[in-house]
Amino acid sequence: MSIRDYGGMLTDSQRRFAYQISKGATIKDAADFVDITLDTATAWLNDPEISEVLLADKRAALTVALTTRERVLADIISLSQSNIADYYEPGSGWQALRDLESLTEEQQKRIQSVEWTQHGPKLKLYDRSKALNDVAKYLGLDNVSAEDQRPDELANMLRAFAAAAEKATTGAD
Repeated sequence: MSIRDYGGMLTDSQRRFAYQISKGATIKDAADFVDITLDTATAWLNDPEISEVLLADKRAALTVALTTRERVLADIISLSQSNIADYYEPGSGWQALRDLESLTEEQQKRIQSVEWTQHGPKLKLYDRSKALNDVAKYLGLDNVSAEDQRPDELANMLRAFAAAAEKATTGAD
């Protein structure tokens, strides 16, 4: 629920004050914006209804940020799973590309470009090793020495991130 959804609970000045605070204004700046004293502003911050509004706004912003991070991670993980063989007709000896419309949405997203040459189409996928490095950096594994790595913990972390990525791409809970 956003600050605007609390119309009946707060006065217009309280709503504008809460909005300023939620956007990062100092208490003094928010108080000046709605023309109230610093004492009144402090009292408003201790008001349960205003506190509830600010907390709800923070939760909504955090949800958006986490969802965005999950989607970015899901996209990077998807790119790291690229396999050029998926794009050629089986048994064609690497000579015939599959019809691009027959590819899954995930496979289509992994294509960086299709170039037409004198020998036919040339398919370029996004760089798999770069995507894997990006996942490693995200997981904090880029500066971990071999003796610091515990295979069971790393496997559990990767499974958890893969599950989060799947959840982000499918929208499932």
